[in-house]
This record gives sequence, C-alpha cells and structure tokens, in this order.
Amino acid sequence: NCHFYLAREREITHREMVEREKRFRTILTTCIEGFVSVDNDFIITEVNPAFCRMLAMGPDRIMGRSLQELTDDAGREQLNHQIQLRRSGNSSVYEIRLVRGDGKPIDCLFSASPIRDGSGRRTGSFAMVTDITARKQAEAELQQAHAELEQRVRDRTSELARANSDLQIEIGPSQFG
Repeated sequence: NCHFYLAREREITHREMVEREKRFRTILTTCIEGFVSVDNDFIITEVNPAFCRMLAMGPDRIMGRSLQELTDDAGREQLNHQIQLRRSGNSSVYEIRLVRGDGKPIDCLFSASPIRDGSGRRTGSFAMVTDITARKQAEAELQQAHAELEQRVRDRTSELARANSDLQIEIGPSQFG
C-alpha cells in the first residue's frame, strides 16, 4: 500500500531527525569549545556550558543580552566590524576580549558564521569560541623576556665597548697602529 509506505518513510525520517538533533545537542553540550548563537539583532539566543564556564556566568545571565555587553570598548568596536561582516554573509575568525561575570578579562578566538534558513535568508550567526587567555599571557611573557634579553645584550655590548676603549687608552696608540 502506497500510503502505508509513505507514512512509514516519514516516521523513519522524523526518527532520524530526532536522533540527529539529540546527537547535535550532545556534541554542543559536551564540547570543550564555547558555542554562542545570536539572532539578527545580535542578541544571544543560545550558549553551551563551555561558553558559560569561560564567562563565569550561567546561561540565564548571558542569554537575551547583546554580545556587545560582554566586552570592553575596544571589543565593541571590533564587534561592530564583525556585525557588518555577518550581515554581508561572511564568516571570519577573530580575537576579541570579553569580560567575565567577575569582571576579569578573557581573550577569546571566535570562529563565526552567519546562519541561514531553508530559503537562504540570514536568521542570525553563531560562533565557536576558544579561550586563548593563557596563550596571550605566554606571548606577552615571551615578548617581555625578549625585550629584557635585548636590553641585556645592549648593556653588555656597551660595557665591552667601554672596556675596550679603556684598554686602548691603557696600552696606548702605538700598540694598535
């Protein structure tokens, strides 16, 4: 019977969709990376536990807020640029500093893309978010160590030049000519 076959096929398809949705939810809730989704007005509509941990806030303190509320002035400027990219349909990867619930800054790497519905209309954007605070601190420490080493080399070179000059004066010009 054709009607039975079509009904059975729809049931299997629906069951597969439910299973895919469960699998997708499991991935989002257990992944190490943060996940944030925003609507077309860039109001946060969905987050995963990793993003909440990064910001030291529960989902109730994050969802419904503008992403711009979670950053500082420099971050808001950068987000304005990213909003334009998303509205143009472009994806991008960028670094931005967010502010945690306890006021501490957190450096993040966003991999952001627009979300489109079945007819191709943009319905929002999402990003996978990586906490890169430790990496940024290590980079700053490395730059500081490099600057200190460069200064020590300059100081030592200057000391050696003075010692060489003093030695030339002590020995006299006839010894070098």
